[in-house]
Amino acid sequence: MNKIALLFLTLLVSSFHQVTAQVPVNDDCENAIALVCGQTVVGSTDMATDSGYNESGDVFYTFTGQGVEQSLTVSLCDGGTTYDSFLRIFDDACELVNEVIANDDTCNLQSEVSFLSDGTTTYTILVEGYQGLTGQFSLAIICAEPCIAPTDLMADNFMENAVDISWSASPDSAGYNWEIQNAGVTQGTAGAISMGGILENEFTATGPFVDGESYTLYVQSECSFLNSSAYQSIDFAYQLLSTEDINFNGFELYPNPAGDVLNLSATAIMERIVLMNMLGQNVMEYTVNAAAYQLDLSTLNSGAYFIAITINNTSEIVRFIKI
Repeated sequence: MNKIALLFLTLLVSSFHQVTAQVPVNDDCENAIALVCGQTVVGSTDMATDSGYNESGDVFYTFTGQGVEQSLTVSLCDGGTTYDSFLRIFDDACELVNEVIANDDTCNLQSEVSFLSDGTTTYTILVEGYQGLTGQFSLAIICAEPCIAPTDLMADNFMENAVDISWSASPDSAGYNWEIQNAGVTQGTAGAISMGGILENEFTATGPFVDGESYTLYVQSECSFLNSSAYQSIDFAYQLLSTEDINFNGFELYPNPAGDVLNLSATAIMERIVLMNMLGQNVMEYTVNAAAYQLDLSTLNSGAYFIAITINNTSEIVRFIKI
């Protein structure tokens, strides 16, 4: 073999060893590198092979929780990523069929995803590029307490094309996302009756509601960017109030049973109050003209009574007990 051929062969072998030495150890899913909370790793997809999805080289990592739910953020946004990246998360090991979440551009051309880790599943993290691009990257794993979902959802005070919605506030929530769908329609389906995002835990939703129809209210807490709870839901029947119902919407009588004092309050002015015994005979009668009133029951014998309240010339009768 002449010197030129020998030199060419030497260079070829050297080049081959250099190339193979640069192929990432986690080029294949079966060789994925396990990561833990708070860890940041640097790597490259320059010599990685394409496992599918985008036509670019990719590498693999895994994350497994410690038995408790966590809000998990996988990020390429710390400034160490040099190319237009893409992230995919799977929960079916190396089958790579069940994609939990994916992202292209969160921070300029870099990628970041957040989701709720159940604490036991091993998640496969695929780092790749957009449209065949490869390069250097810095990958961070950030764990946080899960965002707590809202509770005690309620829909009431039905008005023409409007309904009041509310729920119990969630700790650490910075706001809420809500939507109303026709009963049984999945959250996120196009054509919602009404939807929005608010800071408080109550709102008057407007939309094309139909009297007598049923709807589903969905609400989620949003604790921080990309850290949101699961949606909670309730079904409700939309029933428009009659004139009499509207007058007495929000009316309260307490305590019941009552001692020497009975409190009455309403959202409208109460004009007249009549106290009756079980035979329907008037025992006490008052002209009120106020939205709140206290009845002195100290002279009244113990037993069951009726009280008639008049608002806007309509009356409602409520039963109470004097102890």
